[in-house]
Amino acid sequence: MVLKGKFKMMQVYNALIEDSNKVNWYHMMQHNIARPRANVIMWLVSQDRLPTKTRLKRFGLLQLTNCELCDEDEETMTHLMFNCKGTISIWSKILNWLDINDNISTGSKGKPMGKTGKWDYLKPL
Repeated sequence: MVLKGKFKMMQVYNALIEDSNKVNWYHMMQHNIARPRANVIMWLVSQDRLPTKTRLKRFGLLQLTNCELCDEDEETMTHLMFNCKGTISIWSKILNWLDINDNISTGSKGKPMGKTGKWDYLKPL
């Protein structure tokens, strides 16, 4: 970690990456072209630490927890990432822009992506 008397943060970072356990969503977090902010958000999602309204209410910072995008359900991490009509639309547009043909708007039984959706590998372990 110390090279010629100088501490190198990059060496610590590389050591942590090399020794880390790889999970099925590893490729989404490491060595990709996403902006650092997007990587941080994905890391927060993977750790179930996204500051959703439900979490903020638990800390006493908010009173209402309804989703701002669809106003149909409580704003939880799972709802925002997989079940919200607003984010499903965003995900569909992103996949379309990336030329990925994947219908994420519904799961196997025609319901919004939830616990049985085909994108389950994105959810925290």
